[in-house]
Amino acid sequence: MAHNINNNLSELLLAARRSTGSAPRPRLEPGPIDTAPVVRLVNGLIEAALLQDASDIHIEPGPVTGRVRYRVNGCLELVAEAIPMALYGHIISRLK
Repeated sequence: MAHNINNNLSELLLAARRSTGSAPRPRLEPGPIDTAPVVRLVNGLIEAALLQDASDIHIEPGPVTGRVRYRVNGCLELVAEAIPMALYGHIISRLK
């Protein structure tokens, strides 16, 4: 099950990367906000955290890329790495 969750998150991350390019820009696609790639990525991260009984979600910035880790049974587990910093602001904005 964890393998399927990670594959799904990888697909969502790839779609979000494609939608934002290298620099942040406003979302131009029409339709409901829930279809935006970053929204689907954040929803997927939260859903995966719930399925893995995570108590925390850590979204950590880096100089070039960021990463996401879940705290499960007191241990931090890497979920996604190499998240472009161009996406970081969009992810944080969605969560706040």
